[in-house]
Amino acid sequence: MFIQETGFIIFLLTLAVLIWRDRKKIKFEGLMFIRRTKKGKKFINRIARHKTFWSAFSKIGVVVAICGMIFISGYLVFNAHGIATREVTKGAGLVLPSASAKPVIKTGFILLPWWLWVIAIITIMVPHELSHGIISRIEKIKIKSLGVLLLLFLPGAFVEPDEKQLKKSKLSTRLKVYSAGSFANLIVAAIFLFLFLTMFNNLYVPSGITFASTINGTDAYNKSLNGTIIAINDYKISNIENLTSLMKNITPGKIIQIKTTTGNYSIKTYKQENKTMIGIQNVATLLTVKEKYSKSQLPLLVLNTFNWLWILNLSVGLINLLPLKPLDGGFIFQGLIEKKVKKRRAEKITNYVSVLAFLVLMFNIIGPWIMKLL
Repeated sequence: MFIQETGFIIFLLTLAVLIWRDRKKIKFEGLMFIRRTKKGKKFINRIARHKTFWSAFSKIGVVVAICGMIFISGYLVFNAHGIATREVTKGAGLVLPSASAKPVIKTGFILLPWWLWVIAIITIMVPHELSHGIISRIEKIKIKSLGVLLLLFLPGAFVEPDEKQLKKSKLSTRLKVYSAGSFANLIVAAIFLFLFLTMFNNLYVPSGITFASTINGTDAYNKSLNGTIIAINDYKISNIENLTSLMKNITPGKIIQIKTTTGNYSIKTYKQENKTMIGIQNVATLLTVKEKYSKSQLPLLVLNTFNWLWILNLSVGLINLLPLKPLDGGFIFQGLIEKKVKKRRAEKITNYVSVLAFLVLMFNIIGPWIMKLL
């Protein structure tokens, strides 16, 4: 814990030192410290030369963004209703850095180890803003500057296109530029999910059957069957598929020999719905780390990192698609409304919808806490 706390303090001090050293080039706007630069524009222009790829990327991104907007809006509305009716106890949460060694999930916020939080910020912000910049150049929108910002102690990055030029551009161009960032986050989420699943399948091995409890009145209950089932009638049981396959060949009323991690049991089976049953419930496959990885914490640390990175990229990518200004989803929503009504009318409608979306989002964050107090 001392190492985590020391690292967190060093992290905060490093941010403070960087701001102080670069203070002449940093502007304070509202609650944000902003550092703009022209560096990186050539890099974006170089990547944007692959027009065929990025053109397809931007078109798919618009479709995905609209679908994502509908999904996340509906999800948060239904979840808010669930919170209000006490059917749901969990909502959204702010993700903050901390000195804790492990993630801490509380009502309304999630505390991540500071180093994991920094990695998450990088994997979220860099692809997001880079995609905005690349599609801006593909659509011939000028990039005024790139930069980094600090909101209180929360860092971020940005690519600043020419807003006047972007607003005057055709609708398809605006939709492509605004959709690009979240689409990039969803792609990154898919990549980390693939890495997580691949590593999980190589790291863990099925090692038996666990169950929550035995059913009252059965032989398993009377004989206090407990532990993890690892064999039945000398047949190795590693997963639920093994158990199901074996039980199909055993008739009801037979005595079977069950070996668990706590001992050996002679259990009489019984019939239920034309199936041979043991008398256990809430059955699951026990997964354990392969022996060759069990001596090191590094594989589990990497696996946990991949898990959080795909979840956070997915969450941020979707939340950014809410029809809520100044999020990208707000501008996408306004652009879609402009197909039906005039620009001024579309802007008013979007502002009203933004207020509603903000209230729904906030209730998802603080609603569970409020409902606990009522």
